[in-house]
Amino acid sequence: GIVGALDTLGATASKPLVVRLDGNRVEEGRAILRDYAHPLVTLAETMDEGADKAAELANV
Repeated sequence: GIVGALDTLGATASKPLVVRLDGNRVEEGRAILRDYAHPLVTLAETMDEGADKAAELANV
């Protein structure tokens, strides 16, 4: 998943990721990403929040 991909990419990962999870075991998935605490990963609770965060990151 996301953690494995970022581990594989290592320092070559350079683009921010906005992640909105939904479905079975969503809280477990969010906890994994929160605990991983990668600086490029931003969690969003809703599609609207995800879109807002993506737009914000695109303007940085």
